[in-house]
Amino acid sequence: MPKSLNLSITRHRVKTLTKVTAFLDGIKRNSQYSSNVYYNGITHFQDFLDEKYPNHNAETILQPLSKNEINVYELLDSFIPFLMALKLSVKSIRIYLTAVRSYFAYYDIDVIPSKFRRRVKVPKAYREDEEPLDAKDIRKILLSCNNRRLKTYLLILARTKLYTPPTSQHIPIYLAATGSQSAKAAARFSDGLITFLKLNESSKVLDAFNDTAKKENKNLFI
Repeated sequence: MPKSLNLSITRHRVKTLTKVTAFLDGIKRNSQYSSNVYYNGITHFQDFLDEKYPNHNAETILQPLSKNEINVYELLDSFIPFLMALKLSVKSIRIYLTAVRSYFAYYDIDVIPSKFRRRVKVPKAYREDEEPLDAKDIRKILLSCNNRRLKTYLLILARTKLYTPPTSQHIPIYLAATGSQSAKAAARFSDGLITFLKLNESSKVLDAFNDTAKKENKNLFI
């Protein structure tokens, strides 16, 4: 039987389980999206039970779990290889595990976080290094964008090259100051001063900044 057809049949079976339906209805009251995702997770869990625990379904498994006749941590740990064999992403696996844990908690089967971390080997999600957009990427985004305002914004970003990383290893840091003490701190710890004071109000601030910069032997910008 094709996997898609088998999964569809399992989804229908899961929907007939009273306790699963009650749990999903509770989730739905807060988020329809979460309810749909959890439904998928419990459907995969039912497929797993059909293979590993054929005498149980997602509803009847609750009783032996509550009596500790089946160890909840061993059950969850063996669920992970089943999901991995389906070629699911790490993110999906983690979400489906959360769905099953939440389902268990709804029926007072507690999974202690510290024990879960020790006994259930959840695959880690590794972040790929971010890369700057190039002209080809920007062109694809612009071609797929139908919003004129957003397209204008993207063009501005492209022309000002805000999407590229700094070419210098040192990124200058400017500090804002409106008083003498903050101006001195700016001279000691930054590369320049920002102030919105009027010219007749800023002389003390500028003098404090320049005097401190000279003492620190630094060439700074205002």
